[in-house]
Amino acid sequence: MNRYSYNETKSNSNGSHSLTRRLACWYRNWHGRRLLQQLDASALHDIGVSRADALQEGGKPFWRC
Repeated sequence: MNRYSYNETKSNSNGSHSLTRRLACWYRNWHGRRLLQQLDASALHDIGVSRADALQEGGKPFWRC
């Protein structure tokens, strides 16, 4: 089974819907990981994430879930 949901891989006849959804997902990954790396210790504590975990998640490539 692939790691994308059916809705993410379903496309119209030319595949543009699937591409648009994938690009949007990649942007959300990139943006969220960038923001996570910028949180201070207090904010990380509030969400229950260690600095090491934040840096590890933030260091992932945008295309990796």
